[in-house]
Amino acid sequence: MNDINICFVINPEGEDIYYMNNLIDHYVYVYLDPRKSGNYVYDDLIFNAEPFYVGSGRGYRKRYHLYENDDNHKNKPKYFKIKKIKSLGLVPIIIEVYSNLSKEDSFLLETEVMGKIGFKFTKSGPLLNFKTAIDDNIFIKKLYGAANPMFGRTIFEVWEKKYGVFIATKMISEYKKNMSISTTGNKNGMYGIRRIGIDNPNFGKGIPVLQFTKDNMFLQEWQNAPTAARHLSTSIVKSEKTLTANIYQSISTGNSAWGYYWKYKI
Repeated sequence: MNDINICFVINPEGEDIYYMNNLIDHYVYVYLDPRKSGNYVYDDLIFNAEPFYVGSGRGYRKRYHLYENDDNHKNKPKYFKIKKIKSLGLVPIIIEVYSNLSKEDSFLLETEVMGKIGFKFTKSGPLLNFKTAIDDNIFIKKLYGAANPMFGRTIFEVWEKKYGVFIATKMISEYKKNMSISTTGNKNGMYGIRRIGIDNPNFGKGIPVLQFTKDNMFLQEWQNAPTAARHLSTSIVKSEKTLTANIYQSISTGNSAWGYYWKYKI
């Protein structure tokens, strides 16, 4: 029991409800600093280590931050904090405070959790987030559907309304010409790159996966899900693509796939 990190949410009836790592639909997660254990209370949220980041997502999203690098991170303080924790041979504690949510509810509850804990940049708490989920959600709603200013319109229609049909026709012709030039020959991002086997620049990359029996006995570590699927396809009459999808589904739902249980290696 000491190895299980639990976040308690106190409901109005006075009963304590604990949420474990259920990867079903959307959820709200919190990163805790294992170096700062203790009793951290924020309204009805109680953690056994200091929280430093809150997010929402589904599937593997909550572990994504563990694999960011110097080139792909979007939050510098959070990235370097995780990097420091990992350099000490530790791993941030990841807690799901709410599970089984719709996408919209996950945004609302993520923002609520942030408000209870507080932000470091406003000196109201320890969180390294720069903005709330509601801010991101408003931005997303502006981009999609009828709220998008480009909804149902082509770039030619936009230019035609702004400059007239004659100029718009010349502009679209020049635009197409430049787009063609910019993606031809060695200007194409795929120029000279073969995508087969070891010539694929992504060959051998991916998140390691662990294979277990239905009795939860560890069997083997695989370089990634496709590698495991490639091995299994020699003994199971299924395509690698199908097997890979089944393994990913097993990881996200906790169900078995082809007689085995699968987990990501942290």
